[in-house]
Amino acid sequence: MPSLLQNRNLTDSDTPTVRSRLVFTEETKARRRPLLPHGGNDRIYTPESLARDIVNHFRPCGKILEPAAGHGAFLRALPPCDWCEIDMGLDFFACQAHYDWAVTNPPYSLFTSFLRKSLQIADNVLFLCPVSSWFQRARERAIKEAGFGIVEICRVPVPPPPWPQFGLTLGATWLRRGWLGSLSNTRLPSKLWPVDGGDKMVVLEEVTT
Repeated sequence: MPSLLQNRNLTDSDTPTVRSRLVFTEETKARRRPLLPHGGNDRIYTPESLARDIVNHFRPCGKILEPAAGHGAFLRALPPCDWCEIDMGLDFFACQAHYDWAVTNPPYSLFTSFLRKSLQIADNVLFLCPVSSWFQRARERAIKEAGFGIVEICRVPVPPPPWPQFGLTLGATWLRRGWLGSLSNTRLPSKLWPVDGGDKMVVLEEVTT
Protein backbone atom coordinates (compact mmCIF):
# COMPACT_ATOMS: atom_id res chain seq x y z
CA MET A 1 0.00 0.00 0.00
CA PRO A 2 1.51 3.38 -0.92
CA SER A 3 2.57 5.64 1.94
CA LEU A 4 0.25 8.54 2.71
CA LEU A 5 3.12 10.73 3.88
CA GLN A 6 6.02 12.38 2.12
CA ASN A 7 9.16 13.11 4.13
CA ARG A 8 10.63 16.12 2.34
CA ASN A 9 10.76 19.91 2.20
CA LEU A 10 9.37 21.91 -0.73
CA THR A 11 11.16 24.60 -2.66
CA ASP A 12 9.45 27.88 -3.56
CA SER A 13 8.61 26.55 -7.02
CA ASP A 14 7.60 23.08 -5.85
CA THR A 15 4.21 21.73 -4.88
CA PRO A 16 3.25 18.39 -3.32
CA THR A 17 3.52 15.46 -5.72
CA VAL A 18 0.89 12.76 -5.86
CA ARG A 19 2.33 9.44 -4.65
CA SER A 20 -0.86 7.47 -4.43
CA ARG A 21 -4.32 7.51 -5.95
CA LEU A 22 -7.07 8.46 -3.52
CA VAL A 23 -10.19 6.33 -3.51
CA PHE A 24 -12.85 8.76 -2.33
CA THR A 25 -15.27 7.31 0.20
CA GLU A 26 -18.60 8.93 0.94
CA GLU A 27 -17.15 10.12 4.25
CA THR A 28 -14.21 11.75 2.50
CA LYS A 29 -16.52 13.50 0.05
CA ALA A 30 -18.66 14.79 2.90
CA ARG A 31 -15.59 16.23 4.61
CA ARG A 32 -14.92 18.43 1.55
CA ARG A 33 -18.02 20.59 1.97
CA PRO A 34 -17.51 24.37 1.55
CA LEU A 35 -15.91 26.44 4.32
CA LEU A 36 -18.16 29.49 4.12
CA PRO A 37 -21.82 29.44 3.12
CA HIS A 38 -21.58 32.55 0.94
CA GLY A 39 -19.13 31.59 -1.78
CA GLY A 40 -16.17 30.56 0.38
CA ASN A 41 -14.39 27.22 0.55
CA ASP A 42 -11.72 25.38 2.53
CA ARG A 43 -8.88 26.40 0.21
CA ILE A 44 -7.59 29.39 2.15
CA TYR A 45 -3.85 29.29 1.58
CA THR A 46 -1.45 30.69 4.17
CA PRO A 47 0.85 33.45 2.86
CA GLU A 48 4.54 32.55 2.89
CA SER A 49 5.44 35.48 5.17
CA LEU A 50 2.83 34.59 7.76
CA ALA A 51 3.84 30.91 7.81
CA ARG A 52 7.50 31.88 8.34
CA ASP A 53 6.66 34.27 11.18
CA ILE A 54 4.49 31.71 12.96
CA VAL A 55 7.15 29.01 12.71
CA ASN A 56 9.85 31.43 13.89
CA HIS A 57 7.69 32.36 16.87
CA PHE A 58 6.81 28.84 18.05
CA ARG A 59 9.91 26.93 16.86
CA PRO A 60 8.34 23.47 16.41
CA CYS A 61 10.92 20.68 16.40
CA GLY A 62 11.26 16.91 16.38
CA LYS A 63 8.96 14.84 14.18
CA ILE A 64 6.48 17.21 12.52
CA LEU A 65 3.37 16.72 10.38
CA GLU A 66 1.59 19.31 8.22
CA PRO A 67 -1.93 17.79 7.97
CA ALA A 68 -3.28 20.12 5.25
CA ALA A 69 -0.30 21.22 3.17
CA GLY A 70 -2.19 23.24 0.53
CA HIS A 71 0.39 25.09 -1.57
CA GLY A 72 3.16 24.32 0.92
CA ALA A 73 3.74 27.59 2.80
CA PHE A 74 4.19 25.88 6.18
CA LEU A 75 6.25 23.10 4.59
CA ARG A 76 8.74 25.64 3.33
CA ALA A 77 8.87 27.38 6.70
CA LEU A 78 9.17 24.22 8.84
CA PRO A 79 12.13 21.88 9.25
CA PRO A 80 11.89 18.76 7.04
CA CYS A 81 8.57 17.14 7.88
CA ASP A 82 5.78 14.82 6.73
CA TRP A 83 2.65 16.17 5.11
CA CYS A 84 -0.86 15.31 4.02
CA GLU A 85 -3.10 17.06 1.50
CA ILE A 86 -6.47 15.68 0.42
CA ASP A 87 -6.24 17.30 -3.03
CA MET A 88 -3.00 15.37 -3.57
CA GLY A 89 -4.57 12.09 -2.48
CA LEU A 90 -2.97 12.09 0.97
CA ASP A 91 -5.75 11.93 3.56
CA PHE A 92 -4.85 13.20 7.03
CA PHE A 93 -7.59 11.07 8.57
CA ALA A 94 -5.79 7.94 7.36
CA CYS A 95 -2.57 8.90 9.20
CA GLN A 96 -1.53 6.40 11.90
CA ALA A 97 1.93 7.70 12.84
CA HIS A 98 2.73 9.72 15.97
CA TYR A 99 4.31 13.18 15.88
CA ASP A 100 5.86 15.73 18.20
CA TRP A 101 4.02 18.54 16.37
CA ALA A 102 1.07 18.94 14.01
CA VAL A 103 1.21 22.38 12.38
CA THR A 104 -1.42 23.59 9.92
CA ASN A 105 -4.01 26.06 8.72
CA PRO A 106 -6.93 23.60 8.99
CA PRO A 107 -10.00 23.53 6.75
CA TYR A 108 -12.43 25.41 8.95
CA SER A 109 -15.52 23.42 7.97
CA LEU A 110 -13.68 20.34 9.29
CA PHE A 111 -12.14 22.10 12.26
CA THR A 112 -13.43 19.81 14.99
CA SER A 113 -12.55 16.65 13.05
CA PHE A 114 -9.05 17.99 12.34
CA LEU A 115 -8.66 18.96 15.98
CA ARG A 116 -9.67 15.53 17.31
CA LYS A 117 -7.36 13.73 14.88
CA SER A 118 -4.46 16.07 15.67
CA LEU A 119 -4.94 15.50 19.40
CA GLN A 120 -4.70 11.76 18.74
CA ILE A 121 -1.50 11.75 16.71
CA ALA A 122 0.60 14.65 18.07
CA ASP A 123 1.90 15.91 21.41
CA ASN A 124 1.80 19.55 20.29
CA VAL A 125 -0.83 21.04 18.00
CA LEU A 126 -0.48 24.42 16.29
CA PHE A 127 -3.45 25.73 14.29
CA LEU A 128 -3.81 28.99 12.39
CA CYS A 129 -7.49 29.93 12.71
CA PRO A 130 -9.90 32.53 14.10
CA VAL A 131 -9.34 32.85 17.84
CA SER A 132 -13.06 32.37 18.46
CA SER A 133 -12.80 28.83 17.01
CA TRP A 134 -11.54 27.53 20.35
CA PHE A 135 -14.37 28.75 22.54
CA GLN A 136 -17.05 26.21 21.77
CA ARG A 137 -18.02 23.67 24.41
CA ALA A 138 -17.59 20.60 22.20
CA ARG A 139 -14.04 21.65 21.26
CA GLU A 140 -13.13 22.60 24.80
CA ARG A 141 -14.40 19.21 25.94
CA ALA A 142 -12.41 17.41 23.23
CA ILE A 143 -9.23 19.19 24.32
CA LYS A 144 -9.80 18.33 27.98
CA GLU A 145 -10.69 14.70 27.30
CA ALA A 146 -7.54 14.28 25.20
CA GLY A 147 -5.42 15.56 28.10
CA PHE A 148 -4.32 18.78 26.37
CA GLY A 149 -4.23 22.40 27.42
CA ILE A 150 -3.86 25.63 25.45
CA VAL A 151 -0.37 27.00 26.01
CA GLU A 152 -0.54 30.15 23.88
CA ILE A 153 -2.78 32.11 21.55
CA CYS A 154 -0.66 34.37 19.35
CA ARG A 155 -2.79 36.92 17.52
CA VAL A 156 -1.54 37.56 14.00
CA PRO A 157 -2.29 40.16 11.32
CA VAL A 158 -5.05 39.16 8.91
CA PRO A 159 -3.63 38.69 5.39
CA PRO A 160 -5.07 40.74 2.51
CA PRO A 161 -7.47 39.21 -0.06
CA PRO A 162 -7.83 36.56 -1.30
CA TRP A 163 -7.75 35.69 2.41
CA PRO A 164 -11.38 36.08 3.59
CA GLN A 165 -11.99 39.39 5.32
CA PHE A 166 -14.55 37.90 7.70
CA GLY A 167 -13.92 40.33 10.55
CA LEU A 168 -12.57 37.81 13.08
CA THR A 169 -9.37 38.02 15.10
CA LEU A 170 -6.86 35.55 13.63
CA GLY A 171 -4.45 33.62 15.80
CA ALA A 172 -1.89 30.84 15.87
CA THR A 173 -2.85 28.64 18.82
CA TRP A 174 -0.55 26.11 20.49
CA LEU A 175 -1.98 23.14 22.41
CA ARG A 176 0.24 20.74 24.36
CA ARG A 177 -0.42 17.29 25.79
CA GLY A 178 -0.40 17.35 29.58
CA TRP A 179 -0.33 21.17 29.80
CA LEU A 180 -1.82 22.43 33.09
CA GLY A 181 -0.28 25.89 33.15
CA SER A 182 -1.76 29.26 32.35
CA LEU A 183 -2.68 30.51 28.87
CA SER A 184 -0.36 33.09 27.32
CA ASN A 185 -1.82 35.75 25.03
CA THR A 186 0.72 37.18 22.62
CA ARG A 187 0.71 38.80 19.21
CA LEU A 188 2.85 39.08 16.11
CA PRO A 189 3.47 42.74 15.27
CA SER A 190 1.71 44.27 12.28
CA LYS A 191 4.32 45.16 9.67
CA LEU A 192 5.05 45.39 5.98
CA TRP A 193 4.78 41.97 4.35
CA PRO A 194 5.28 41.18 0.67
CA VAL A 195 2.21 40.04 -1.21
CA ASP A 196 3.03 36.55 -2.47
CA GLY A 197 3.76 36.46 -6.17
CA GLY A 198 4.68 40.13 -6.58
CA ASP A 199 6.67 43.12 -5.38
CA LYS A 200 3.72 44.96 -3.79
CA MET A 201 4.00 45.58 -0.05
CA VAL A 202 1.01 45.98 2.25
CA VAL A 203 0.60 46.82 5.91
CA LEU A 204 -1.36 44.04 7.61
CA GLU A 205 -3.34 45.06 10.64
CA GLU A 206 -5.34 42.91 13.02
CA VAL A 207 -9.02 42.75 12.14
CA THR A 208 -11.43 42.19 15.01
CA THR A 209 -15.16 42.08 15.41
